[in-house]
Amino acid sequence: MFKTVAASLAEGIKAEFADIENLELVVTSQFGGFNGFEVYVEDQLIFSNLEEGRFPSTNEIVDSINEYLKEGDLTPKTDPAL
Repeated sequence: MFKTVAASLAEGIKAEFADIENLELVVTSQFGGFNGFEVYVEDQLIFSNLEEGRFPSTNEIVDSINEYLKEGDLTPKTDPAL
């Protein structure tokens, strides 16, 4: 079950943010006895199911990354200024 949910979330997130260079999804099958699903952007932890104790929805992650983008901390790699 974990791998299916994690793969589905990862696919949706990567599709939504294909233009983000520094998007990292960390999926571990065992981390101290727990399954881990973490999303990082430029080393900034966006979500951790190990901390939250649950899986996020794809929309929750998309909204969190968009908020991070809005703050101006991240430039999409397709930005013409690059």
